[in-house]
Amino acid sequence: MSGLRDLIWTEKYRPKSFEDLILEQKEAIIKHLQNPKSIPHFIFYSIKPGTGKTSTAKIIFNYLNCDYLIINSSDERGIDTIRDKIKNFVKSLSSNPNTKRGILLDEADGLTKIAQDSLRNLMETYADNCFFIFSCNDISKIIEPIRSRCLTVNFNNPSKTDILGRLMEICDKEGLDFGEEELNNLVDYYYPDIRLMVLTLQTAKIEKRNSNFWNDKY
Repeated sequence: MSGLRDLIWTEKYRPKSFEDLILEQKEAIIKHLQNPKSIPHFIFYSIKPGTGKTSTAKIIFNYLNCDYLIINSSDERGIDTIRDKIKNFVKSLSSNPNTKRGILLDEADGLTKIAQDSLRNLMETYADNCFFIFSCNDISKIIEPIRSRCLTVNFNNPSKTDILGRLMEICDKEGLDFGEEELNNLVDYYYPDIRLMVLTLQTAKIEKRNSNFWNDKY
């Protein structure tokens, strides 16, 4: 698995800590984690993918050293997932008595309404034992009773300056000879999809592209 992570730059350079994270509201999130027994539910949303929602959830789980469950809601979107996986998880006691268990429902805007209605009840009943993180690109598809129970974090506007700095670090580590102006063009073209920017850098290296790559594309 480590070899695969090294091959795929989006995994190789995925943020592993809050220090690595490009997110305006990360300090506010950290404050909520200082009392692990009262962590709220979260909704992480952005109009476009690749802005760090899933990475942030994983960083939270690692930061808390908590039990966690990750569900890809675009694949497991129905009531059976709630009954068979999530309900059993929230009913089980945490292996870490100092914090709640965590559940990430990735791409939660793919969940059916019936599944979301069932989740709302679990969020209320087991709030002392488990917190939920919903990630989505279309927040309007999350039912209002869930939205009202969550702290909403907007991932739409990551700092372009911080993104540029991250891309420059990657270029330095990977031996890519692209200047600040070229990387700024890349940021502007794909913003706010950081993942796609990183994949584009990897493509440039694989195809042994030079600065003309940017001139042709951007």
